[in-house]
Amino acid sequence: MANKAKMAHYEEAVKHFSRAIELSPGFAMPYIYQGEVYHKMDKFEEAITDFTDAIFWTRKPARAYFGRGMAHGANGDIDKAIEDFTKAIQHDPDYAEAYFHRGNSYVIKDEFDNAIEDCDKVIQLNPDLTDAYLVRGNAYSSKDEIDLAIMDYSKVIRLKPDYVDAYITRGNAYNNKADIDKAVKDFTMAIQYEANCAQAYYSRGTVFAINKKTDLAITDFDKSISLEPSRLSTLILRVNIAIRRSLLLNIALSL
Repeated sequence: MANKAKMAHYEEAVKHFSRAIELSPGFAMPYIYQGEVYHKMDKFEEAITDFTDAIFWTRKPARAYFGRGMAHGANGDIDKAIEDFTKAIQHDPDYAEAYFHRGNSYVIKDEFDNAIEDCDKVIQLNPDLTDAYLVRGNAYSSKDEIDLAIMDYSKVIRLKPDYVDAYITRGNAYNNKADIDKAVKDFTMAIQYEANCAQAYYSRGTVFAINKKTDLAITDFDKSISLEPSRLSTLILRVNIAIRRSLLLNIALSL
C-alpha cells in the first residue's frame, strides 16, 4: 500500500481521469491510466473494471489486457491473469512484459516448462532483463535442474551485481548441491549489499546448522529474528539448535 502522500496524489489523478472519461467516454486511454492508478492504490476490482472498459473501446487492446492481467494476478486470480497476458501477447507478439508476467504466473502454478518457454522469449526480446533470468532460474531450480538454475542466477549477478535476491537464490542452489562454501559466500554477499536482510541471515544460518556449526547458526538466526520477529520457522530452528547444544553439553559434562 502506498504512503499517505502517494495516496493523495493517486486520488487526485483518479479525479482527473474520471473527468476525462466523463468528457470522452469512448476514448480508451483514460480508462487505462485510471486502471493503472487504481492498481497502485491496491483497488484491484476498480482497476479490472477500467481495463475491461478500455478493452471495449480500443482496437489495440494489448496494454489493457496486460493491465487487467496484472490486476487479476494481484487480486489472487492467477488463471485469469494468464488468460489476459495471453490475449495481450496475441495482440502484440513482442510484448516482453506480458511474456515475463505470464512466465512468473506459470511458476506460481508449478507449470515450470511453460514458465521457462516464456522466459526464453523474454530474453530473446530483451537479453538484459535481469528478472527474466531470475524467474527462469527459479523454474529450473523447481525442476531440480540446479546447474541450469545457477547459470541463470549467475547471469543476473553479472548484469546487476548488487541484486540481493539473486545471491540468495544462487546460495540456495549451491546448498542443494552441497557446495557449502559457495552457498555461505553468496548469503554473505547478500548481507553485504543489504545488511538488514532477514532472509539472508536465515539461509546462512540454515547452512551453518546443517553443517553443525551451531554457534554461527544461532548468531545468524538471532539476527534474522531481530529483523523479522514474525518468522516462526527461524525461531523454531534456533530453539531446536539451542536444545541440541545444551544436550550435547550435558552429555560432555557427564562423561
